[in-house]
Parts: sequence; C-alpha cells; structure tokens
Amino acid sequence: MRKKGFTLLELMVSVAIIAIVVAGTTRGFISITQGRAYGRHLSVASFLAQDKLEELKAAPYPGISPTGDEIINDIYTRSCNVDESAGLKTINITVTFSSGLLKVHSITLTTARADLES
Repeated sequence: MRKKGFTLLELMVSVAIIAIVVAGTTRGFISITQGRAYGRHLSVASFLAQDKLEELKAAPYPGISPTGDEIINDIYTRSCNVDESAGLKTINITVTFSSGLLKVHSITLTTARADLES
C-alpha cells in the first residue's frame, strides 16, 4: 500500500523546474526593462539633436558655428560640428548617452545650410 504524499525526489525535481521557470521569467523582465530604458533614452537623444538642429537652422548664416560639448541631465552629451565650403555649411549634431555598463550609444543628425543672404 502506497502512502499519500510526495517523495523527496519528486519535491526536488519540482523545485528545480520552478527555479528554472522563475529564472527565465526574471531574465525576460530584465530584458524588457532595459529595452524600455534604451528606447526612452534614444527618444530623448533624438529630441535634443532635433532641437539644436532647428535652433541652428533658424539662426542667421554668419551665426552658425560649432559649439562645445553640452552635458544635459548628466546623461546626454550634445556636440555640434559645422563644416563650411563654398557658401554651404554642413551641420552635424551628435548626442551620446550611456545605457548600462560601458555601452555608449549616439545619434547624429546632419543638415546643410546655404548662404542665401549674400
């Protein structure tokens, strides 16, 4: 006659299966959280680059010049490079940010502006 209940082996196998499922689920949640944070940082970086680009596009042609690095909210670094050639200025705005350990990401927007004032 078999007694009711579980053997020690059955309990150990059950605990091992539950541990594997929980570990996999936890890793999934971590990946989702990291993905959301990266997406949020990328959206903010895009906005910061676009904002500076619009500012320089609205400036008078002689006022368009490179700027030093701007640190924004201790997360983002925005830099502006301007190359001039034959009455045309090429404007490059780069925003870099870090997500996680040693992972540096950047976004660069580029436009050109002609000297229509002369």
